[in-house]
Amino acid sequence: MLERIVLCQDNYEVWDQLCHVSRDSWYWQTSLWIEYTLSLRGTAVEKNLSYLLYENKKPIAGVLLFLELSADQKVLGFAGRAPVPFLAPWLSPTDRQRVLNLLFQDLEKLGLEHGAVGAQLVHPVLAESTDSHKIPFPKYGYLDVSYLTCILDLRLPVEE
Repeated sequence: MLERIVLCQDNYEVWDQLCHVSRDSWYWQTSLWIEYTLSLRGTAVEKNLSYLLYENKKPIAGVLLFLELSADQKVLGFAGRAPVPFLAPWLSPTDRQRVLNLLFQDLEKLGLEHGAVGAQLVHPVLAESTDSHKIPFPKYGYLDVSYLTCILDLRLPVEE
């Protein structure tokens, strides 16, 4: 049975635990960064729509999402762009796809319910992808507007 639990300070520990073990998450999705962003964005955040998805009483996904005001319009995002939902590492490829499909349906439903005119999502470059494409958004009706990302490999000696 699937259950959505709204993210609040009471369940930050569960959120952070899932965030830390997921191959899809990054520091933007930790509770500390969420609190920082809420403070930074102030009134630009109309509502925190983030939630944990549970299956059989076990957390299997986290969705970080704010309803934000941008140029007097409501948009779904997280300081402009929301990270892709992060999933539990124990999910099989088939279950990952099932959960992602459900989560992207939820994003559309939440956007419509709250009068959002759009959503911007960002996919971490090093995140695992179950898709044949590195960026799965077009599969769910999103436009791929990828932009240049630079990665600095800190394992190399300074001279290189």
